[in-house]
Order: sequence, then C-alpha cells, then structure tokens
Amino acid sequence: MYDKIIDDYLNDVTRDMDPKLKSDVKRELKTHILDSAEALASERYVPADENIVREVISKMGSPKEIASRYPSRKGSKKAKEFMDVLKVLAGLIVAFTIAGIVMTMIAPELGLPVHLILTGVVPAMIIAVIVISIIFAIIYIYESRLKMTYEEKIKKMNENLEKPSSPIRVAIITICNLVFLAVINLYWDKVPAIIVFEGDKPTGIVSLFSPDFATFIPYINMLIIATIIVNLLYLLIKSKWIPSALETVLGIASAILIYGLITMFPFNPELISEIVLGIKLLLAFVLIMTLFGAVKNLWQAIILAIGK
Repeated sequence: MYDKIIDDYLNDVTRDMDPKLKSDVKRELKTHILDSAEALASERYVPADENIVREVISKMGSPKEIASRYPSRKGSKKAKEFMDVLKVLAGLIVAFTIAGIVMTMIAPELGLPVHLILTGVVPAMIIAVIVISIIFAIIYIYESRLKMTYEEKIKKMNENLEKPSSPIRVAIITICNLVFLAVINLYWDKVPAIIVFEGDKPTGIVSLFSPDFATFIPYINMLIIATIIVNLLYLLIKSKWIPSALETVLGIASAILIYGLITMFPFNPELISEIVLGIKLLLAFVLIMTLFGAVKNLWQAIILAIGK
C-alpha cells in the first residue's frame, strides 16, 4: 500500500551509495520508517497508512540530508579517476624509459639525448607523480571529513540565496543597499564626468547629474531604507508573504521613481544627444525589469500566503 512511497524515498537516499552499503541503508531506514509509522498510528488509534508514512518521512528530512550521514561512492569515483591519471603518467614514464634504453642500444651516437631522458625527464615525471599524489591525498582526506563536497556546498549556497528568508541573501542585500545609500548621498554630484563632443564646441568634461537630482535624493533614501527593513522582516516574521508583498509595493514605488527620472531627467543639459538617449534607454530597461521584479514578488507573496 505504501511500499512504493518508502522505496522511492530510499532510492533517492541511496542513489550515490555503493551497492553493498545501499542494501544495508535501505534495510535500516525501512525498518525505522515502518516502526515509526506503527508507533505514530498507535498513538492516534488509527491504522498505519500512506499519510502516516509520508508524515514520518517528512520528519526524517530530505533524501539529501539523510544521505549526507552516510559515505557515498563519489569519493571512490574520484579515487578511481585519479588512479587512471596515475596509470597514464606511469605509462609515460615507462615509455620514456624503454625508449631511452632502446635508443641507447640501436643508436649509441645519441647518448647525450638519451642520457637527458633517463636522468632528467623520467625523474622529473616521477617527482611530478609523487607531488600530485600527495596533493590528491591531502584533498581527499580533507573532503572525506566534510559532510558535503565543495560542489555540494556551492549548490546549497545557491539554493539558499534563492530563498527570500536566507540570512546570507538578507545580509548581502542589506550590505549592498547600505553601500549604495552612502555612495548616492556622498558622491552623487561627483559621479565620473562625461566627455562632451558637440559640433565645434571644444571637448570637455561635465558632471553627469544636474542640481535637480538633489530633489530625488530623499525619495531614493526612503526606498533604500525601506528595502533594508523589508528584507530584515524575512528573518523576523514567520509569515514570509508579508515582506514579499511589501517588496512588491517597493518595486512599484521604485518604478514610479525611475519614471520620474526619465520624465524630469535631472541630468546635465550639456550632455550630447547620444549620451542622453543612452541614459533614457538604460532607465527604461531598469523600469521594465523593476516591474517584472514587482510581479515576481507579488506572485511569490501569493504562493507563500496560500502555502502558509
């Protein structure tokens, strides 16, 4: 009745395990799942069914989490690959050695090059093999002590960054916004200048923004501070749809601000038309992407609200 549920879960857990270990782990985990399901069913005075089994499995954790507690065959795969490399290098050493001996026998007049092969190239290759072996052994021993490999760590980090409530994601967004807040307030009037080419007008350098840009600074500050607060709410509020909905509001507010920049255009009037057009196109692109982001956050808020 619920054997397929258990088998599918165990297959996912033991996917990267050696055949011998796989059977032992499957037997151990299946016994644990069945015993736990029976115990849970007895507590509720109901027979063990698919729902009980699913609940037990969900409490155990994901297949990846369970599998990380057991050794996998990835290490043995790496060891096998490394041994294949060593075999190739050893084969080259033997080939060079045999070639040197043969050349000595059939062409003694080539004694100097052969001597170089036997006393220079071959020992160098042997030393290289030894060094590579030592490096691999150190890496292998270190990785074997880790619960997951570097590749898995990076993958897990990427998965965490995709989660709105990830502390790493919140920290990165907060730091970036604080840096941007400081830069925009301290250096907006000192932004790297733009070179001007306008007919017979001499080439010159002008500031990117006009004094009118100061009007937008308070609104930009409010948006940045609000963004920081909303992202921190992901860590403080259990209902994640609330900060996600607030991010939608901030996205719409940001789009309105960008539209204001396009229409009022608080940039230096001395800029040439090509640069002005480029800035407007860039702002239009940012406006579109901001609206897409707002829609994405709205959809995310709906999903989180439904699934809460």
